[in-house]
Amino acid sequence: MGLILLTGAGFSRNWGGWLASEAFEYLLGCDGLHPRVRTMLWSHKDKGGFEGVYQSLKDSATNPTERDVFQSFDAMVTGMFHTMGYGFRHAVLAPNILNFLATFDAIFTLNQDTLLELKYPGDE
Repeated sequence: MGLILLTGAGFSRNWGGWLASEAFEYLLGCDGLHPRVRTMLWSHKDKGGFEGVYQSLKDSATNPTERDVFQSFDAMVTGMFHTMGYGFRHAVLAPNILNFLATFDAIFTLNQDTLLELKYPGDE
């Protein structure tokens, strides 16, 4: 078996990646957040986070009103990832970090960020 690296939020945090609590705060602060979605975020804070809210809204988007609520939240989540991605595009992974990453046969991340996809060349 080859060498495998499994990273968590602490890895990308070094280059501005957000923790789950920061994603939660970002979404709570979005203009136009539907009151029901705000309540759902609070109820899912410690059990599935915004991902659980996202899936629940997506599953219940069976009529125009529910689709609008889901699409609004989807736009907020997309905006969050665009904001985080902007920071990642300006981040610099030092050569020693890239060399370290190159020693692994596979790299898996538990993050919802795209730091490695943006910065690590890997196999093309």
